[in-house]
Amino acid sequence: MNEIFDKFLTAISKSDLQAAYYLLDHEFGNPVDVKIAAELKAICTSHFLRQRTGKLNSLSNLSKSGFIPALVFDVGAQIGTPELYSVFPEAHHIFIEPVAECLPALNQIASQLRSATVINCAVSNINGMTSLSLTPSRQYSSIDMEIGGESREIEVRTVDSIYEECTIEGPILLKIDVDGIEVKVLKGSKTVLQRDCVVVIEASMGDENPRFARIVEYLASYDFDVFDIVDPLYRLSDWHLWQVDLVFVKKSSSLWGSRNYA
Repeated sequence: MNEIFDKFLTAISKSDLQAAYYLLDHEFGNPVDVKIAAELKAICTSHFLRQRTGKLNSLSNLSKSGFIPALVFDVGAQIGTPELYSVFPEAHHIFIEPVAECLPALNQIASQLRSATVINCAVSNINGMTSLSLTPSRQYSSIDMEIGGESREIEVRTVDSIYEECTIEGPILLKIDVDGIEVKVLKGSKTVLQRDCVVVIEASMGDENPRFARIVEYLASYDFDVFDIVDPLYRLSDWHLWQVDLVFVKKSSSLWGSRNYA
C-alpha cells in the first residue's frame, strides 16, 4: 500500500477527517493511486458537505460569528432538539410541545441544562383552547387538520404571550417545527421578531401545500433574509427535495460578515 494511503487510514482511525483529506493532495505518480486518491477525496468531500448542511454545524457557525442567544424557543420540541442545547448550553431554553407523552423526555433534558422551562401547549396566532389531532405513534400532531384517530383539548398560546412572561433580556433564537402552521406561529411572534432574533424554521417544498415561499415572504416583512439552508429531506421514491430547515437573520445583522465571496 502507498505510504500516503497508510497515513490516510491512520488519520481516519483517529477521526481526523480533515488531516486525512489534506494527505490526498500529495502528487501520486501511479495512475491507479491517482484514481484511488480522487475517489477518497470525493468521499471525504461528501462527508464534509453532509456535516455542513446539518443544523448542528449551521448553529455552530452562527456561534462562531458572534450569535449567543440568551433565550431559545423550541416550538414543537417533541423529545428535544439536541443541536440547540449542544451549541447554546448557557441560554435559557423553553421547550414548547403539545403532546403530553413527550414531556418526560423534555423534563429529563431540562433537568440537565443550566436553565430551562417545559410548556405543554400548542402554538399559533391566538391564545385559548383548541383540539389537537394525533397520529397513533404520537410523532405528529396538528391543531390545523385531522391527521389521526385521536384528538384532545389543549391550550394554545402565542410565542409572544410566553415571551411576555420571561424576565430574560438579550438575543433570541426562535426554532419552529409545527408541520403546517408556521406562518400562524410567526404571526403570534411579532414582538419576538422585532428583537435581536434568529429564526430556524421547517419549510416544505414538495407537498400539496408548500410553505417555503410564504415563510420567506412573511419574514422579509420583518427585515429577515435566508442565512442558511440545512437538513434537506428527500422523498425516497424519486429523491425529490421535500423540505428543508431555513435559518433567517436580519438583513442589517453583523452576522453576515463580509458580503464578498473571497
